[in-house]
Amino acid sequence: MNNKSPWTVCLKWGLIFGVAAVAFEVVRMMARNLEMGNQAAGGLALIIIYVLLLYVGLKEFKERYPARLSFGKAFLACIIISTIGCFILFGYEVLHYTKIEPDGMEKRYQTSLANYRNTIDRDTVTTAELNCYFDTLSAAMKSGEEQIIASQDTAVSDAMRVEIQKGTELLQKYYKASLLNDYQKRNVQTADTLWNLAHFSQTARRSLMKTLELYLNQNPNAASTPYVQQIVQGSENAMREYSIANNRFELKKADIPHYTNPISYAGINAFFSWIYALLVGIFVALYHYRSKHAIDDVPVEEGAPVENEMPDDENPVNESENQEIKE
Repeated sequence: MNNKSPWTVCLKWGLIFGVAAVAFEVVRMMARNLEMGNQAAGGLALIIIYVLLLYVGLKEFKERYPARLSFGKAFLACIIISTIGCFILFGYEVLHYTKIEPDGMEKRYQTSLANYRNTIDRDTVTTAELNCYFDTLSAAMKSGEEQIIASQDTAVSDAMRVEIQKGTELLQKYYKASLLNDYQKRNVQTADTLWNLAHFSQTARRSLMKTLELYLNQNPNAASTPYVQQIVQGSENAMREYSIANNRFELKKADIPHYTNPISYAGINAFFSWIYALLVGIFVALYHYRSKHAIDDVPVEEGAPVENEMPDDENPVNESENQEIKE
């Protein structure tokens, strides 16, 4: 058994843990543009690093520990190792974002925003967002109707106003039913990209023009048809600026943390790394606690066998008894 204190092993592997954590953080900084897209791979790599370091460090700690290692002592060793390592990580990140790369946190924030926007573009429009789109289109048509009527050289009669309103409402009704029907029939299993937020605006406008074409074929001679056509075409142009993806992004981007203080950022990152390491350390400590300890390999010396019978040359009868027998 090594007489060197086992707790110095914790210091040694804490330093190694810190160097490994800093190296991993440097690699992740260099691959900042791929960070969000490879988040799962990065998390898996971090788990593997923590498991290997804590396993080997605790293994050496157990070899130098003078008695059978309890789970509490094993987990305490993991706590010391991870604490030292995460403190080193904290110091490096403070140095990095104050001296090496002062604008690093802002770059990470902008990269996170860009990656989150790409995630939104690949997402599918929701029913609530569809209803919001219909409400916006209805408001655009109402505004366009008022502008077109006001721009006419001659006054539009009240009866014609009613016909125009009925026509636009009927077209909107058909359009909404058609678009919702196509939305419900979308092929979710094959990831129909037509309903992704990046392509929804184009899909919706194409469907609107098809509905207008159907309306014109069914009402070719109605006096209100030219007005309805102008209203729909004007609304279609106005809706080109409407983007559900932008709306969701503006609504949700506040959820992405934006750090400006290097100490705060480094402290939060180091803290979560420490929690991450402790969760791994629970299983590593449990494994070493349940595994065979080095003290179990020490052979136990067996005592000398006890003889059941006395030797033949030994006579239990004393000399006085022998004399009596002779007489």
